[in-house]
Amino acid sequence: MCKDQCSSNCLNALDCDHVTGACNGGCLAGWTGPRCDRTCAENYFGSECQQQCGNCKNGDVCNHVTGLCPTGCAEGWIGSRCNIACQFGYYGQSCKETCSEHCRHANDCDHVTGVCSNGCFDGWLGKYCNQINLALGKHADISSRAHFWSRPELANDGDGGQVDTKCTQTVGNDTEAWWQVDLQGASILSVQITYAENSADTMAGFSVYVSDNSTHFRNGHLCFHHNASSLPALILEFQCRVHGRYFTFYNERRQDVKYPEAYSTYAIVELCEVEILGCERDEGGFTCLPCSTSCKDEACDIETSECLQCYDGYRGPDCTLACPGGYYGPTCDNPCSDRCKSPGQCDSVTGHCVGGCIDGWIGKLCTQQCPQGRYGKTCSLQCKNCINQLSCNHISGSCKSGCSSGWMGDRCNQSESKIYNRL
Repeated sequence: MCKDQCSSNCLNALDCDHVTGACNGGCLAGWTGPRCDRTCAENYFGSECQQQCGNCKNGDVCNHVTGLCPTGCAEGWIGSRCNIACQFGYYGQSCKETCSEHCRHANDCDHVTGVCSNGCFDGWLGKYCNQINLALGKHADISSRAHFWSRPELANDGDGGQVDTKCTQTVGNDTEAWWQVDLQGASILSVQITYAENSADTMAGFSVYVSDNSTHFRNGHLCFHHNASSLPALILEFQCRVHGRYFTFYNERRQDVKYPEAYSTYAIVELCEVEILGCERDEGGFTCLPCSTSCKDEACDIETSECLQCYDGYRGPDCTLACPGGYYGPTCDNPCSDRCKSPGQCDSVTGHCVGGCIDGWIGKLCTQQCPQGRYGKTCSLQCKNCINQLSCNHISGSCKSGCSSGWMGDRCNQSESKIYNRL
């Protein structure tokens, strides 16, 4: 007895082998197997599951029938099926971000990450070619000069030579000595200091301050302090994640402090090169990445580049994630009205019900009851024949207190006289 039905996924509607159930004409798009009862393998779709799809946001799997991504494309991809890489010079979510102009091959960067594929132009550093030597060529000052040629700018001229004539130096009998450069406001990431080979003892015990005041720099941020009894290396590198204007190299030899034997008697600064790696104030803070164009007003955190605020209907660190289904608003915390005709379906920005309201309710958010005397879908129906002309139920139209004389039924829309005459 033939009890089993051919698969509805057979290409020729319900046409299958009467013994095995195998679809005679093949399967509808998105289905496979002799009986067309299996979906395409992950990231395949279409007729005979021959077409490939993917590159979906959040690692989602594309639809096995259409090849469409359920929530949009991953970074670096666009198109209805997310199969088009960002065009040259662009990268990231929806290909909205621009490659750095400092990439060596004119705006050539990875279409997903934005990393400059072939390095940077001279003077630019970092994988995005957006970091620079902030000190290079900036105005510098020094507490004293040991020689007429000991200009403070010798320490930030880009020449790291370690001979005396290429280094700046203070006089040799100070109790305090400092060198300072005006960065004009920047986000510092790290520092590399090179000094003369014979001056390790004078360097020992130094401190680095970053401040917004050139005179009272010791009230600023202490970025680094060498407090070891051993002498520092000839080339020192250290992290210094801070924002400020003045970078000050400071050392002292106070009479009331006992220093290790390896330390010099007096405070001397002898710097050959100071390289301060970082990014400019308007280049996204410590990440040196510009704020995402999806950030509200393109404002982001100076340390992380995460958006300070998203436009309504979006969330996430870069404000590219749409509100999940059933929610809307500035932080995606507002649930869609339960009076939306399509449950949980409203505009992610405004909250407006996509398919209108259930019976008895109106308004873009479906929060308003039908006005008195109206009911039903879009409040288009009028209450009739309620006793004492009272209003009816705004959803069903039934009269709450009964019908006027001569009328009957839930909605008081049946004439008693007509019913009587039929009898």
